[in-house]
Amino acid sequence: MAALTLLCCGLLLLWGEKNSWSGGTGATPYAIWLQDLGLPDPPDEYSIQRMLPTSILVLLFKTLDIRPEARQVVLAYGSMNLVLALTIPYLWTSVARELRLSPSGRWLGFAVLVANHFVLKWSFYFTAQVDMWAYVSGLGMLCFYLRERPLLLTGTTVASAFVWPTSIYLGALLLSFPRRGAGTQPDEPTPVEPPRFPFHVLAAAAAAATLLWLIYEGHYVQQLRARPRLTLWPDSPPMASASEAMLDWLWLSYALVGVATLVAVSGALASAPLWDLGRWRRTLLARGFLARLAGVLALVLCVRGVQAYFASSSPGSDPLRIFLSWNLQGGLTAPGVFYLEHARWYGPAVFLATFSWYPVCRWVHAYGTGLSLALLLAAVFCVNPESRQACNLFTLLVPFCIKRMDQRSWSLAQLSLFAALSLLMSKVWLPLEPRYEALSPIYHYGLYMPDGWYSTHAIGGVVCMLAAFLIFRASGRAGSRGVAATA
Repeated sequence: MAALTLLCCGLLLLWGEKNSWSGGTGATPYAIWLQDLGLPDPPDEYSIQRMLPTSILVLLFKTLDIRPEARQVVLAYGSMNLVLALTIPYLWTSVARELRLSPSGRWLGFAVLVANHFVLKWSFYFTAQVDMWAYVSGLGMLCFYLRERPLLLTGTTVASAFVWPTSIYLGALLLSFPRRGAGTQPDEPTPVEPPRFPFHVLAAAAAAATLLWLIYEGHYVQQLRARPRLTLWPDSPPMASASEAMLDWLWLSYALVGVATLVAVSGALASAPLWDLGRWRRTLLARGFLARLAGVLALVLCVRGVQAYFASSSPGSDPLRIFLSWNLQGGLTAPGVFYLEHARWYGPAVFLATFSWYPVCRWVHAYGTGLSLALLLAAVFCVNPESRQACNLFTLLVPFCIKRMDQRSWSLAQLSLFAALSLLMSKVWLPLEPRYEALSPIYHYGLYMPDGWYSTHAIGGVVCMLAAFLIFRASGRAGSRGVAATA
């Protein structure tokens, strides 16, 4: 796996397509910081929560006494992304061992984690960014959580807090509720049953209604009808838009946001232990739990305090606020644009999770309360159409989709077809910047697609979903003759 990753990513680094903006840097803040050999003085909150990768490169270039040009910036970030990509097979092998996956399940997971648009296209087309750090950090957190390595998990959480704004909270959940926190976790977990009374459905309905109310109360629907623009805060530039044609389908966009939230949150809460008050009482009274919880809270406050101390109070620079604003607004720009984007960024694994959403959630719940709460966090943000913002949540949770799929028997032919479909959806083969200017690379991303491009991508997504379903069904028929599938 490592050799295959090195071959593919190495070729993409050397000869893959690079964006043409500002000499290939894309004029990203990270590229500007590296060329200036320093962060803004003083850094705003956005900068300080993503400063670690660039700080490492700045230190390297200062040590070598080099002031990097655009080409060197692209090569530096691209090389860093290559090194990070090479950690994926190692971390995945460790996770697969803890989940006790078969060889076919391990290769399926490798295809899901590596053969996607995020790794094979985005990370080497737009090299000057820190997304790959967040992608790997989610997988690293899962690895250390499953292997019960609290010191490594703590270190990853603290480091990731200076790379990706949600990482500190994600790590805090896993540290607060370790895999064997109550000492009752079996060596071979089994899927967790939902509660007898549908508390999870009622809670999910309340969450969906609350989200729709926040969208309506925030006047985002009215903004779109008055002028097809969405903004983060007053007088800011537009962050997304909906065409006049899409305004006619605004009701469908609104409804799909509610349905997706309902389904995602109900699965995330469909765990009987989460609704067992006696179990929560035992957890709270367990020796060391309150001390551990206090320690995690102190860690979060310390990290956020350091960030606040060194950051300037620039308005609108809080990355978490931007993340939440996308969640409330972006899903309205076109019907189901968030689901289309998730599938485009992360490949057919999104379809596999859709086909078996509740069984996948039951496997997540089987490995502890910390992961159940992380799943809930991911479910709340499932309608965020800026899919790369959830890259650490994807790598943290997708292994349990593979665990579920491993209960079905995958033949070599089915694995090959799935890998081919993953490569097709990754767009690694498609130039994003053709010679004629009409096809801007930004049009490939859902929030900015013209209506014709959105329709084309939607049709392509349906076709790929059908292909993934046929592969999924075929694996089920094979599994019925071999390994029995767990419901």
